[in-house]
Amino acid sequence: MESPNCGVGSDRSAKIAVALCVLLLAAAMFLSFRNQRLFDDIARLQRENLDRAGVVGWVRMDPETKQLCFVRR
Repeated sequence: MESPNCGVGSDRSAKIAVALCVLLLAAAMFLSFRNQRLFDDIARLQRENLDRAGVVGWVRMDPETKQLCFVRR
């Protein structure tokens, strides 16, 4: 004779596992979005600082030719 609750526990644990996976995915998406916003804010502040300082470009060395070149913003 089978128990009237046969299989109910395994179905419930599967639903809990799926819910936890969905929650984990939602949290990862939120943190990714937040991280991208922080990077955008940092880039904006750097541009503002360069504008305030009057920087129009910088000198960079080409690793292959070992020559200096001017890079405009």
